[in-house]
Order: sequence, then structure tokens, then C-alpha cells
Amino acid sequence: MAQHAEPWLKEQDEAGRDRNRLLGKQLMAVTMRYLIAEEEDEGLLDEARSIGREYGRSARRTGLPIIDALQASMFFHDKLLAAAVELPDNVRIPPSSQLQMLNRINRVLNTAQLGVAAAYGEEDPGHDVP
Repeated sequence: MAQHAEPWLKEQDEAGRDRNRLLGKQLMAVTMRYLIAEEEDEGLLDEARSIGREYGRSARRTGLPIIDALQASMFFHDKLLAAAVELPDNVRIPPSSQLQMLNRINRVLNTAQLGVAAAYGEEDPGHDVP
């Protein structure tokens, strides 16, 4: 896998990778709930921001530079978008619906990335900021 060469992966121990895997699953669940929500759900965006902040705090505690933390979040973002557009041949989604789906995925993941950046702006990476 190409990401094995990435600094954000090399700097983590197994426990850190497990923690980030769990955060990734949580973010995936939030993204899926946001996709099927009838309306824009600010509560789900708050969850995405919190997950991003937790990831950012964890990365900051391990000494990972913000650029590497953001690269890791972009890697996840790109993988999720690729999965969304690589649908089986028998699944037909109108282009307008595809665009809406991609916009909603981007909104959640961009919100999480802002949470990562916000964690690096906190005075104490262990301190919980709303």
C-alpha cells in the first residue's frame, strides 16, 4: 500500500493506528447518516468536527506536524470519495444525485478536516474545547 510510506502512518504505533481506525469508522458512520438525512443536519456536522478534533489532538500528542495530519485526513477523504463514485455497473444514479451525494460527503469530510486544524490551534491538546 502506498500510504505505508506516508509520515503520518509511520509515526504511529499499533495503538494509535487502532484509535485512528476507530475514528475513521465513526466518521464513515456519520458520513453515511448525513447522506441519508432528509435535511442538512448540523448535529452530524458537529459530530464530524469532534471526530476531526479528536484525530487532530491525537496526532498533535504524538508530535505529528499539522501538514502530515491534514495529509492523513485528505487520504481518508480521497478514499471515501473514490468509493462513492466507483459504484457497480448495475447501479444507476442520475448525475444530479451523484453531484448532491459528493457535495454532502465533501461537507462532512471538510468539516472533519477543519476539526483537525482546530485541534492544532488549541492551547492544550488534551483539553476539551467545544
